[in-house]
Amino acid sequence: MPDESVHSTQKVVLGFILGLILSGICFVIAVVVGMTLGSRHSWVFPLLNAIALILVSLYALSKYNESGIARGTVIALSLVFLVNAICGIGWMH
Repeated sequence: MPDESVHSTQKVVLGFILGLILSGICFVIAVVVGMTLGSRHSWVFPLLNAIALILVSLYALSKYNESGIARGTVIALSLVFLVNAICGIGWMH
């Protein structure tokens, strides 16, 4: 499809959905690592999730100009990171 834009709305939406799926995977990884470390502090889980989200976001950001999917992924991961920060602050209080 040579006439289809690389940054089409459909690709950005697909990337957004992919970002939400990746954020769920990051959450599961954070919980598994947190349980393995045996931490008794509740703030460790949002911290581990934030680290995983940052790593995935950095990779997606490196592909940002090449694909609409990467743009949608960065948007979704940024929103999830904000929600993660809000939850982390809420757990501290």
